[in-house]
Amino acid sequence: RGPCSDGQPPAAPVAAEPGRVAVTVGGLGSTSADAAIDDLRVDELGYDPDRVVRFSYAGGRTPGTGAAFPGLPTSGYTSVDTQGDVTVAAGRLADLLEEVLAADPDAVVDVHAHSLGGLVARLAVTELVARGVDPSRLGTLVTLGTPHRGADLATALRAVDATVVLDEVVDHAARTRLGLDPDAVVFDQLAEGSDVVGWLGFVGAPPGVDTVSIAARGDLVVAAPQTEVPGATNVTVPLVGASAHDALPG
Repeated sequence: RGPCSDGQPPAAPVAAEPGRVAVTVGGLGSTSADAAIDDLRVDELGYDPDRVVRFSYAGGRTPGTGAAFPGLPTSGYTSVDTQGDVTVAAGRLADLLEEVLAADPDAVVDVHAHSLGGLVARLAVTELVARGVDPSRLGTLVTLGTPHRGADLATALRAVDATVVLDEVVDHAARTRLGLDPDAVVFDQLAEGSDVVGWLGFVGAPPGVDTVSIAARGDLVVAAPQTEVPGATNVTVPLVGASAHDALPG
């Protein structure tokens, strides 16, 4: 990179301390083979690639990740697995985080989660603290384009449920073009006013854990301020365009 406008060299990126672990979480519609969170530049953040573990919505870690932790359970998952109960996914992520912490008692674990994964991560980290895990071992929770205040798509899907003709049109479009099931439980939980969204809004950032929520200014899928978390550092970056939501992790 070239010098800054004041003639000084640009600041170096903030790097993770040696030995830190990154656990990454994909979003709605991701699979174990394809997720926007995989574009996160973990090398520039200072993580050893062998100490980057991607969460599987089916439980454990995804194949080919977390080579430094061969004892962790491994499973693949499909888009369907991301459309189940968010609280069940959060329990599985909490279990994985606990297993990573046990596998390396000296490690500090950061969580980086995209879109729906941010809700799963907040629930999981809050659960870990409730289980008695030392919050200082959970370094930073970063969510990217996460609908903490509810997702407009989910709210819209629930709004058209009562209109038979429109419901059929939306249902067909969601299934054929997006590969999503509009009747899946996750859309009830993502809608504004749901029990999950309401509870997370009440508890705010997980206690004792540095939490950062990052939004893209031009995100057409999850727009700020739907991304804001009480008690967290909330940041909006100047990223625009139809692909802003999926481009945000990179």
